[in-house]
Amino acid sequence: MSPLKFTLVKTGAGGEHSVQGFLQEIWMTFIFSVLGALLVVEGIPYFAFPGRVKNWALALQEVPEKNLRIMGSFSILAGLLLLYIVKVYFR
Repeated sequence: MSPLKFTLVKTGAGGEHSVQGFLQEIWMTFIFSVLGALLVVEGIPYFAFPGRVKNWALALQEVPEKNLRIMGSFSILAGLLLLYIVKVYFR
C-alpha cells in the first residue's frame, strides 16, 4: 500500500483547502456522530427503565471483579473484531 499524498485543491470561492484538512473534518464528524449515537443508546435504559437500572446496579455489586474484567475483555475484543470486519469487508 502506498502512502497517501495530500495536495491542495482550489475551492469555488478562490480559497484553498488541503485534502488532509478535509479528511480530518470527515473523521471528526464520524467520531462525534458515533459518540452521539452511543450516548443515545446508553441513555435509553435510564430514561425508559430507571428502577430496573437501579436494581441492576445493586446486583452488579455482587458480581466478582474477575467476572467483570472477563466480561469487559470480551466486550472490547468483540468491538475490535467488529471494527476489523467493517474495515476489511466493507471498504
